Amino acid sequence: MAASAPKGGGGSPGGSLSYCLAQLQKGTEPGLGRALLALRTQHIKEAGGIARFRSRGGLAPLLGVLASAPRPRRTLDLALSILGNCCTEGGSRTQVRELGGIPPLVTVLKSLAVESIQNRTARALGNLAVDTENCQAIHEAGAAPLLVQILTTSQDSECLQSVMRAVRYLADSPAHRLALAQQGAVRPIAERLTSSLDDIALVAAAVRALLELTKGCNRDCAEQLSLGGGVAPLVTLASHDKQTVRESALAALANLCLQGVLRPAVGNAGGVEVLVGEIQRRKSAGAPGVSLHALVRALCLLCREAVNRSRIREAGGLELLLSLLRDRGYSSFHARVVVAFVAFLYDEEALEILQARGLVPLLVGRLTAHGQWSSQEQEEAEEREDERDAASSDFPAEGRRGEQAMPGAESSSFQSLRSWLLSEGYIASPGDLSPQWSPDTTLSELDAQVCISPNQELQDEPLGSCQAPSEVQTQSRAESPDFLNCPLLDVTLEEQPGCSEPVNLAEEGGTHSEESLCPAALPVSEENGSLCSAQSPFLETMDPSGVKEHEAVGTDQRQKGPATVLPEASSAEAPRKTEWSTRLVLATDENEPGPGSLHTAVSLPSKGGQNQPSPRCGTKLLNTGEACLAPKKLTLQNSPGSPEESRPPTFCWKRRAKFRLASEQAAPPQTSRPTGETSSQLLSLALPLSFSPHGGDRELHAPEAPALLLLSRFSQAEDPSRTLVTPTTLRGLLRYITGSPSPSSRCLRLLHRLTCNPACLEAFVRSFGASLIRAWLVLGVSPEEAASATEQKEMEPRNPDVGHRNTGKFKELGETLLMNLRVQAESPFGVGVLNHMLLSGPESDQVACALALPLICRKDSLCRKLLLDHSGLRLLLGALVRGPDPHFIFYASDSLSFLLGSQAPPAAGVSAPALKRPRLDPLLPCSYLHLVDEGRADLHFQLDDGASVPASRQAVSAASEVFRAMLGGGFAESSRAAVALHGLSPEPFLALAHFLHGCRGKPCPVLGVPFSLALAEEIFTVAEQYLLPELQSLVDDAMCQDYLHPGTIGEVYCLAERQNRPCLLQRCASYALWELAEPTQQAAVLAELVGSTGHPSELAEELLRAVLASPWGSGCEGQLG
Repeated sequence: MAASAPKGGGGSPGGSLSYCLAQLQKGTEPGLGRALLALRTQHIKEAGGIARFRSRGGLAPLLGVLASAPRPRRTLDLALSILGNCCTEGGSRTQVRELGGIPPLVTVLKSLAVESIQNRTARALGNLAVDTENCQAIHEAGAAPLLVQILTTSQDSECLQSVMRAVRYLADSPAHRLALAQQGAVRPIAERLTSSLDDIALVAAAVRALLELTKGCNRDCAEQLSLGGGVAPLVTLASHDKQTVRESALAALANLCLQGVLRPAVGNAGGVEVLVGEIQRRKSAGAPGVSLHALVRALCLLCREAVNRSRIREAGGLELLLSLLRDRGYSSFHARVVVAFVAFLYDEEALEILQARGLVPLLVGRLTAHGQWSSQEQEEAEEREDERDAASSDFPAEGRRGEQAMPGAESSSFQSLRSWLLSEGYIASPGDLSPQWSPDTTLSELDAQVCISPNQELQDEPLGSCQAPSEVQTQSRAESPDFLNCPLLDVTLEEQPGCSEPVNLAEEGGTHSEESLCPAALPVSEENGSLCSAQSPFLETMDPSGVKEHEAVGTDQRQKGPATVLPEASSAEAPRKTEWSTRLVLATDENEPGPGSLHTAVSLPSKGGQNQPSPRCGTKLLNTGEACLAPKKLTLQNSPGSPEESRPPTFCWKRRAKFRLASEQAAPPQTSRPTGETSSQLLSLALPLSFSPHGGDRELHAPEAPALLLLSRFSQAEDPSRTLVTPTTLRGLLRYITGSPSPSSRCLRLLHRLTCNPACLEAFVRSFGASLIRAWLVLGVSPEEAASATEQKEMEPRNPDVGHRNTGKFKELGETLLMNLRVQAESPFGVGVLNHMLLSGPESDQVACALALPLICRKDSLCRKLLLDHSGLRLLLGALVRGPDPHFIFYASDSLSFLLGSQAPPAAGVSAPALKRPRLDPLLPCSYLHLVDEGRADLHFQLDDGASVPASRQAVSAASEVFRAMLGGGFAESSRAAVALHGLSPEPFLALAHFLHGCRGKPCPVLGVPFSLALAEEIFTVAEQYLLPELQSLVDDAMCQDYLHPGTIGEVYCLAERQNRPCLLQRCASYALWELAEPTQQAAVLAELVGSTGHPSELAEELLRAVLASPWGSGCEGQLG
């Protein structure tokens, strides 16, 4: 029997794997062709055949065939086909690279222009490029330009598909994609896509290749794609029937939107409608957020161009983005969607749509969740380096890309500006306008150069009292154009330091922190109105030779040293009698770069025009000292009528605003501005300076900045109250301010703008805005604390120091906002609004108006007219006793307390001295017990339980008319020594007996000790039965002393209602309104009364009586009728 063929061999020895390998080693015809054919048709196609071929060493001779002398076309086709098949296996790809097989393939691709060979070579290179190491080697071998050439010249569809596939695998990294784009690989693929829409296989290959090439779409890729006309076909293919083509086209479109120059073309081709429709379809199908990420990002980027914003609005894109923002399942998109809405900031129609569809509550909700901004930073980290290319094409970047890489290059806009200035005669030569201030110059480049900011060069405003001379030079970051354009809080003139105040640049040890660069950190001398150093000041004088001497103030020690002085003229022969001008130079030490090594050199003006020191000595600030100078004439107090000094803040102080903000945070306690120094007349004109946590770049780039920018834009409408002045919105804004570690000043300005808008007054009143601001900011009671207090969950006194952080700053802000509302309410328009709401509005508006009046109306006559004459107070109390939500009870309690003027707590530590009992005055014994002990009782009362109570007939008859008639008239009891009484308990009758015998206070063991509410009620009943009003009053006083406290006042009030004790009812109402200083306790007591009463209308009347009995309501008792 014949031996079986070896494994992997053919049917004959001539087709075995060993034979084929042997022929490959020889490399000669005709055996080589036969061996290659057997390998391709038999051995390679078997299971595990590629691994056996590689393990038997077949790849080396196969590569040798490709690298040897020219071979017949059939031989090369077979060898390339076998190699391409082998490269589908990972081990073979690695071995081919190690054997140096990539350069021979590139050589074949370069030398043979036969489409079949190019097709198989591109296929092999594509398979090899699956591995990262092979991909790098293929790029280094120079295969990319050859593949691009084939894309341009070849007409064979199969060859083009193989080349596109190879290009797709070669685009595995941003660097490789950029290299392919720069070598021109994108444009021919886009052109093939445009011209071969009927070839589905070629179209699919082209779309998949473009998908890889457009990832992180760079500028070169965008230009080539635009030149190749590939945008419109991609938009068309995004609706293709074949899923792979459709998905690839959509993803490629999303990649194109990363380039601002391509987004208008995407919109013109209908890409907006395609993206909106696809996102809606996937969202309706419940697709996860990951599958929508690229599409939503593209739609948000399309919002950056005006030409696309109108299409998005018309296609329903705004509603779609709002639905994504509302759905928590797509929270990863929320930050991007909010930034996209910022692009519609000046689109009135879009803003109306967004407001009507509920954008404001969503933005406020994001503010309240201020701590969850890390996800946004992670989401946008991938695009930060390409943000320049993704910027809106409505505002293209200046200059060409080659110029942008050169520091200090002149942009096209700068060249146009300089040309126009020359033609108009504004400058004499091109050098008059510094090229260092081209718009393309970065801030870091500006910091590296000693130059003057454009705002100083081109400033046409005359120098006033708060402007620095034109010679001021600075390298400070605060001088950058970005900072000058940042919106900051306006400050009043009284709080602005003079221009000549120095910058504190010195710290101990010769280091200087950026936070110390502020004139406000230095104290003010009361003698001459100038700023002086509080630690180690140095006086600086200048001798005729120009050498500065530094003398320590208050010491005999002189310190002389070199100082850098910049003369007025560059020539050394300049006249000495030229006046020295004030200079301020902020320089960076070359040896210690950074903000910690700033110095200052100040030279002072000479009054006499000679070379003598100025009478007003300046203060020199060295590395270890502090200096300051403020001429007396520059202070506002010394020249109130000067028009120059009463001007609003100018650019000089806008540039130094950042220094002021830093100093307010870093200034020592002894030099910081007290909160209470702000003039009350100016509170409504400027927000408190204590709220300036970050300005400039921090405010513009904070995570919550887009949401605040949109809210601020909405607040600038003529009547923003419809969406912004609502309970939900106001609570969200205040929660952000009190809960954020560094709230943005934009939110403060937003609230300031709303409270200053007369159109918002009615909405503030209707939404209880004034009460909310006062409770949360001024009193420090959040809505949650207010609700828990009125729901009797917090019965312990609340510590005023415990609450939100920075209580002083929040109180200052709250008082400012309330002042704004008061100004609006007391204007003629505001008076009309309040009268209309109280007289013609629905009941809810009437109650809200009455609640807000004590807080926003300072005119006593107007407040009395609306609350008393127009029954506003009665309406408020009626709504209060009906048991509304707990927040309303707290607001009503605080409003009534503020009205009565008793909210201010008593001074701590001040109390009346305790009265001392005279030492020699013994306590009087109990009259009743004394009578019983002496045996003077001549009468006994027999009760139902058998108890016998002794008494004196004379004392009982004298104290009670009922007993006088009973014991001294014609009744049977008049002649009996024991009188039976029915329906009485021993305890109340014993108290009655003590009272009848003259007991009234402490010595009595019954009436002089606290007794329970049940016993008090029984005593009330017995006292009424025997006509003893004085006993009832005595029990009233005892109840007020022992039980008129939080937690028991409700029971006392119920007892007073049952026993019809008007005095006790009035005492309870008065206690609830003004006898408690802590707001939460007062609200809890009032809520306890409301919850315990069985007659709400009567409680309202008692509260009204208590108000009218107060000093505020004195003389108005007639209103009760």
